[in-house]
Amino acid sequence: MNESALSRAVSLISEGAKFGLVSHVDPDGDSAGSMLAAMLMLHRTGKEVFWLQNQPIPDLYNFLPGYSHTDAQPRTGENRLDLGELDCLIVLDSPNISRVAWDYDSNDVPAKAVLNIDHHKDNELFGDVNIVDGAASSTTELLYSIVESLELGNDTDIATNIYTGLSTDTGSFSFSNTTPRSYRTAARLVEAGVDVAFITRHLQCDFTLPRLAFLGRILSSVQSNDDGSIVWMVGTDDMRRDVDFWGSTEQFANYAMRIRAAKVAMLFVQNGDGGHKVSLRSRGQVDVGLVAKAFGGGGHKRAAGCRIQGDLSSGIADLVREIEIGLKQGLAQA
Repeated sequence: MNESALSRAVSLISEGAKFGLVSHVDPDGDSAGSMLAAMLMLHRTGKEVFWLQNQPIPDLYNFLPGYSHTDAQPRTGENRLDLGELDCLIVLDSPNISRVAWDYDSNDVPAKAVLNIDHHKDNELFGDVNIVDGAASSTTELLYSIVESLELGNDTDIATNIYTGLSTDTGSFSFSNTTPRSYRTAARLVEAGVDVAFITRHLQCDFTLPRLAFLGRILSSVQSNDDGSIVWMVGTDDMRRDVDFWGSTEQFANYAMRIRAAKVAMLFVQNGDGGHKVSLRSRGQVDVGLVAKAFGGGGHKRAAGCRIQGDLSSGIADLVREIEIGLKQGLAQA
């Protein structure tokens, strides 16, 4: 990490009084953990915090410290923040402003300065201060450096949020983005009092019966292309109604990667407005971050997401075609 950028980030936080927090659309474990950790970090240092995220954190993470305090901040209407009203806006885990989930845009940022903390390799460095490292396992891993600089590294609640983001973005330390630094950070978090068993139990063993039933419906929908290298699953609103489940489907896409021949997996979940949220996973032969970007989304080489509108069959065919091109190019370069 750039030490000069870290020093400037710490100065921004130390000198400011009013802060806004936001992350990317469809928040996952890393964005949830980093936002909640940042909120607690700011509260501990006496700052006023405005939660600008206009999408709820999935209830999968309702066990995290600070989760219950994420829905009471002004955003719109008479409570809309004015241009430059905040001292600093902290954008977490988003490669650009256009992918954040809020009711503003790049032309009416309600802050005097923007602190950009992210680990996407295609980050556009849009902040006044950028804590960006594409080699980092997660945004929470980067945020922890700021937390430690503010002498809050031993705060167990903050550490719990950081560990959750680190664990989810590394697949419980099983993905290729897991590095020695990830393990060293995890060790410090455990030393700070993180209960690893508690977090793991909530992340992996906290299904409700309807959630498990919906996962079963999704698994039974599995299909593949001719050679089995691309696998996809579908979750529809009708399937949700059948089992009465309307919660988060995060991590469901990972199940398709358990198929031996699969090089890329996709999960299409209907979002109620005629479109589908698409989660993509890859073993590395194809950069699904680039695939998702071609469809208006984004992400990482091995995990990304986008949304498609219109006919589902056409959307699946378009994505399969794009991925097959990528697989052929990868074979040609091998």
